[in-house]
This record gives sequence, C-alpha cells and structure tokens, in this order.
Amino acid sequence: MANKLQLAFELSSVSFTISEIRDNEVLIINHTVFSGNTEREMKHDIQLALTVIPTTEKYEEYTLSWVSKQCTVVPTPIFKASSISSIYSTCFSKEAITNDLDYNVISEGNCVTIFEIPLWLKSFFVIRYPRIIIQHSMSHLLRSVLEKGNDTEIHLTIYAAYFHLVMVKSNGLLLANTYDYTNEDDLLYYISFCIQQNELSFEKGNLFLHTSEESNRELVNSFYTKWKTISNFTSYTIQNQAYSLLKQQLTCV
Repeated sequence: MANKLQLAFELSSVSFTISEIRDNEVLIINHTVFSGNTEREMKHDIQLALTVIPTTEKYEEYTLSWVSKQCTVVPTPIFKASSISSIYSTCFSKEAITNDLDYNVISEGNCVTIFEIPLWLKSFFVIRYPRIIIQHSMSHLLRSVLEKGNDTEIHLTIYAAYFHLVMVKSNGLLLANTYDYTNEDDLLYYISFCIQQNELSFEKGNLFLHTSEESNRELVNSFYTKWKTISNFTSYTIQNQAYSLLKQQLTCV
C-alpha cells in the first residue's frame, strides 16, 4: 500500500520513543527519558509524550516494541511441550508471575520468545489504540533477521544497560540472548566469547549494530574502534542502519 503510515512505539523501563514510519522512512516524534521507575511516573511521562502526536494524521497501523532483558527464546517443540511459566521460571531465578508473562511465535525460526511484561502496559495502550500490536524487542529482531536469507550474521542491539545478541549462519539461528553491560569492553567480551563458542572466528560475515535512542553513542564508537583491532574478526563487515530497530516493527504487521 502506497504511503502507508504507521505509528511505532519503543518502550523500556528507561525511556519511551514515538515515531512515524512511512515507506520505510522514520520520523522521530518524541523521545522521553522517564523521570522515575514507578508505574505512576511512567504512565504520567507516557501520557505527556503522547500529546505531541499529530491529530491530523491518520495512522493505518500501530505497533509497540516492549524492550526488556527478561526474555528467553526456546524452540517451538519445547514451548508446546511445557507451560510458559515453567519455561520462564527455569530460565530466571526470580519466581515467574503467570499474569505478567507473554510470548511471540517466530515462525521464521521455529522458535518462541517468552517474556515478562507489566500488566498495566497492555491495558494502557490497547484502550488508546485498540488495533495496536505489542511484541517484544527480541521478537522484532529475530523476525527481521530470519525472514530473509543470510549467511553469517551477528546482530547487536544496544540499549541503556543491556543488549540483545543474535547470531545466525546459513539462515539457521545459533544464538539469541540478552546480556548486561557497563562499557564497550563488556560488549567485546560477550561477543568474542559467543563467536568462539559457535566457531565463527575468521568467518566472512556481517556485524549489524542496531542502536536505540537510549544508546550511548560514545560507547558505540569506542566499541567500533576496538572491534577493528581484533585480528580474528577483520573478515566481518560492520553494518550500521539508521533507525533499524524501529524499522524492525514493520515485520510484525
């Protein structure tokens, strides 16, 4: 459909981003860093941010990417053979609350993303946008990677305090996980370890850096500089795509 206009949200516990997507072009309408981390404070900041959305525009699609580190990806057969709460509680030390759990089926990879999501979040947005599609950021990343044929690719999605890491080879999913970090050396450590564990050293492939509005640009640049000094990874070409995280929401509608 020509000139299709989509309203896309990206929401984490740290920030909230509103954007318009038309014909694969992204326009950031608002980026808000939350003043606090309570439900009341987040709702207040989101409500204020929503007031900047142009009332003259007619959006045909509404999507939201819920960003969190509390997610896990499992093969579809395991998902079908177990309950969502048992899988989640096995992966994370804290007790899972069933009402706060949700999942996205990734048919392209024959896998399922299981994640925790605040109960208020769904009701807050569905009341305002009944047709909105809410999925986890890891699901958006996986779907956008696996829907196309690829060789060896490493996808690094950087948020304020953690990052998603996805590795694929010959269109097969090798790894999908989330790690905490404090500096660029942490990024290098985890990626280097996972590359070695999956025997991808000296491979000819692509490293995709996906940055969010809450990413530290200086840290990303430092990572890029240090990555180029590692001889084992010189065969990887770094790809930076503007607004790639927001564009990934195009795959869920």
